[in-house]
Amino acid sequence: MLPNASCDQAEGLRRILAGNSARQLCFLSAVTAPQKNAVLLNLAAALVRAGSEVQVLDASLSEQGVSSRATPALQTTLWEVAQQSGTLQDAVREHEQGIRLARLAPQALSRLHSQANELDSLSRVLREMSPNANFWLIDADIQADNPFVLPELSASEVVVLVANTPTSIKNAYTEMKEFQGRFGRLQYHLLVLGASAAQAQMITRNMALTASRYLDSRPLALGHIPADGDWARAVQLGRAIVDAFPMAAAAIAFREVAAHLVSAGAQAPRQPVEPVHLTPALEV
Repeated sequence: MLPNASCDQAEGLRRILAGNSARQLCFLSAVTAPQKNAVLLNLAAALVRAGSEVQVLDASLSEQGVSSRATPALQTTLWEVAQQSGTLQDAVREHEQGIRLARLAPQALSRLHSQANELDSLSRVLREMSPNANFWLIDADIQADNPFVLPELSASEVVVLVANTPTSIKNAYTEMKEFQGRFGRLQYHLLVLGASAAQAQMITRNMALTASRYLDSRPLALGHIPADGDWARAVQLGRAIVDAFPMAAAAIAFREVAAHLVSAGAQAPRQPVEPVHLTPALEV
């Protein structure tokens, strides 16, 4: 379940948010919205139990984004806070102790900003909203918006969620190719769902070979979450599996991924990489 040591050396892009080093993980999804939301919130819970404070940011512009799990529902976005149409108290919801939920904007940023200083105001809100967060988990849909126009998000590491099915594997590669063509990112991390260790290793190896050939990138294994009936039961209970069934296989896997992230996050921060625009990758 644990990724190899080379993953440690490739990770570590972090932004300085209000004077604190916070590691940002942007999630691209080749799984269903409920699966993606469950992964983000369960990983957030595991990180909290490893001693971290976590900000979960919904930049997906989807009604099924991770912020849809907030109770009561979030009515105010960070964009509206930046426009002084709401407060951070309205826009940031304490989901569980140590986990905070927020929505970035109600529409694509390209449609919302009419003056340069409006994005600057949103950047200021991002810097101020979670000064003590150790991790930001970002729910993104690059088909809908480009949250990386914000400097505070431009250094995010990219995690691709992929299930153990041919369709999901194909869609995950398509996500990486699209991201590469638009932003020029060369490094991805794969988190494989519903797979054994051997299956996850095979999926990661095959995707790495294809991406190395066509995208000049070699995705690294972040870990895998095995199929586990207790995970579905925990979702029905509205609880994280690391709380509801701490000895379940999926709970152990989430804790291992979290422990790895915390350990890797303790390394010295690197400077953020500015996005560049490359010619789209070849079709395969």
